[in-house]
Amino acid sequence: MGIDAKSAEKLISRISETFDELPSELKKAARYVTSNPSEVAFRSMRTVATTAGVSPATMVRLAKALGVRSFEELREAFQIQIQARPPSFLARAREFRAMHSKSKWIGRIHRVLNEELSSIQSCVEDITDQDLETIGGMFTSARRIYVMGLRGMYPAAFFFHYSAAMFSEKTVLVAGDGGTYLDAMRGIGPQDVAVIFTCRPYPRETVRAVRFAHQRNVKLIAVTDGPLSPVARSASVIINVKPIQSNLLSSAAANVLVSRVLAAVFLSVCDKSSVATIRNTDQQFAAFEVYDTE
Repeated sequence: MGIDAKSAEKLISRISETFDELPSELKKAARYVTSNPSEVAFRSMRTVATTAGVSPATMVRLAKALGVRSFEELREAFQIQIQARPPSFLARAREFRAMHSKSKWIGRIHRVLNEELSSIQSCVEDITDQDLETIGGMFTSARRIYVMGLRGMYPAAFFFHYSAAMFSEKTVLVAGDGGTYLDAMRGIGPQDVAVIFTCRPYPRETVRAVRFAHQRNVKLIAVTDGPLSPVARSASVIINVKPIQSNLLSSAAANVLVSRVLAAVFLSVCDKSSVATIRNTDQQFAAFEVYDTE
């Protein structure tokens, strides 16, 4: 039975709408299918189930819990979603090179590059102008902007803080040095914004920090791996970043790209006082001879 694009969108949205009501095993399956739409769209149900760590019967139960008769209908919804996205020429070129590589490990490197490019492309396609307008408004009205990204997400959080601190004193990096991450959030409140970078497996400190911020009515921007993330539940804006799962090394490439975009938004909406902060930053760099001028 064929479905149209609107019905496919509604079916996929139903996953996040019903997630809290699902049994634990179905939640596990739901997390996988939302984070790996391409796998669901083009691989067999048995393969998808095995990779997700559940039984094929669980995938069938998930489909029925979403109100469709079979997993095939859920697969078709994801196929429609994927087909609506234009393919990346560079990603396809790298995939072709990987397939024809004579060295197995060189082929793996090309697949890593392809996965990174795919993750970045998917992330860029998901960021809407409305999201950027909303984030700009949140940054403008914020008293403070708290930014947090632990473990593999730290580079993205640090980059945003480092960039923003060049032209504003509004940002606070919640780094957790010496186990003091919540100390930095002691004064956080409704006038503030928190930018959180995280993906599975979610660090307990991040989940606790988000819960604490939510209790204090803080506006939250979540850069995470889908609407089922515990961080996404409390967020005003969600920026989806597809996780890279095929190797032991975690990746923050797409997250750092988002961090760069958020820093650009912040600079764009900053008031005239940012000029004075930039001047002070330049004077400090010169006084301490931060950079080699030769």
